[in-house]
Amino acid sequence: MTTVSGDDIRDIMLESVKKRFGQQLPATPLQWLSDNSSTYTATMKRGYITHIPKPDRATALRNLAIAFEHYNEQHPHSALKHCSPREFRRLAKALT
Repeated sequence: MTTVSGDDIRDIMLESVKKRFGQQLPATPLQWLSDNSSTYTATMKRGYITHIPKPDRATALRNLAIAFEHYNEQHPHSALKHCSPREFRRLAKALT
């Protein structure tokens, strides 16, 4: 079984920021983890990481990126009125 290191997670997080912001830096500093970081970690471990195929490092990283995408785009969150984080942000933006 392939393990995913902290460096691997950091690389994925940095790629996510690059994908989100491109070459333009965000207007405000990024907050990597919220107060719910332990809940987030547990959800990622239980709901995603334990179930995704990890035959090698490249596959593990690719599937982890897919898991992050699903979590942010489709996974409902009770604290966000059962919307995904991105759906919640789109709805909030539409109301302003």
